[in-house]
Amino acid sequence: MNFIYSLSATIIQRGEFDKAVKQVLKKPVYRHLDKNYVDITERIRNIITDWLNKWMEKIFNASQNMESYSFGLSNGIVIIGTIILIILIIMLIMSMRKIIYKNKNVKKIYGEKINNTTTAEGLREKSREFKEGGDYREAVRLEFISLLVKMNEKNLLYIDEAMTNSEMIQVLKAKGFKQIGLFQKLTYLFNEVWFGHKNIHEKEYDLWERNMEELWNGVLCIENKK
Repeated sequence: MNFIYSLSATIIQRGEFDKAVKQVLKKPVYRHLDKNYVDITERIRNIITDWLNKWMEKIFNASQNMESYSFGLSNGIVIIGTIILIILIIMLIMSMRKIIYKNKNVKKIYGEKINNTTTAEGLREKSREFKEGGDYREAVRLEFISLLVKMNEKNLLYIDEAMTNSEMIQVLKAKGFKQIGLFQKLTYLFNEVWFGHKNIHEKEYDLWERNMEELWNGVLCIENKK
């Protein structure tokens, strides 16, 4: 009996399981999954572990009258355990894919609340209102967020305020995005204006707006190809 529970523990070891998956979640592309990973894997692991223990206990009780086949039974348990482990991994992958789609709706980014009714076009409209009022800093913030929302819609980026500029670039390169240089330029100015509180005047904003329009159209072209 101890052998069976030892095998069960070996098949689903929390430390090794978490270590392997965490290595994947450290990558920028999957960073947004990290907050949801623990709950889902915990549920999956607990369900399968409980079922496996009960099932093995039944097999062990039934095998007490079959001592001559004990060696074959042990091998069978190992094989079945391996199959179950494979099933567990498949279930995890399917769950992670579901999380990816769910995480397209972002609650907050750079101080702006995002919900299911938020659109990139709506954010751009708000940006224009601040521009007309002479608040270029707020206009830059909303314009940049609108770009990220549009990229999120087109699966170019998953919005994550904790993601660094270099990580964004890494993800865009992996997606084959062609206007990375322009994106870097706009990101740099956004950081200076929003985080660095740099004063931006009308001429600077007009240049920002022209560059943003070019980048925005590039994202829309990707949309039209899909």
